[in-house]
Amino acid sequence: MALGKNTQYIVAGVLAVYIVFFTRPAPAVVVGVLASPIAQLVALAGVIYVGAVQSLLVALLLAVALVLSIPAREYFEPKKEETKKEDKKPTETVKPSPKPEEEKKTTESVKKETFCNTRDETLDGHPF
Repeated sequence: MALGKNTQYIVAGVLAVYIVFFTRPAPAVVVGVLASPIAQLVALAGVIYVGAVQSLLVALLLAVALVLSIPAREYFEPKKEETKKEDKKPTETVKPSPKPEEEKKTTESVKKETFCNTRDETLDGHPF
């Protein structure tokens, strides 16, 4: 006993209006009924019945409406920060800038360490 095409389109239109306008948030009556896992199983069984016997279009829209109307089970509570964000300061240590004489010495020592295998300075007279 399948639904006629006109009936399918009317029911699909009503379900589409419900999905678009009434599922954010779902009505309290529907949420109250679907709060129980047993009620959710019965509703899903009804969707399967409608899909197998009546109309796949109506069953699809019923399933979407059902999923959007089921209340959330997760209760996420963000952790409260013990310290305020304003109290947090960067822990970086700032090194003082070197004096010009020290800077020259450090750059020369870096050059010697980096380029010790040049033609002028070799280890034991060997280039490599």
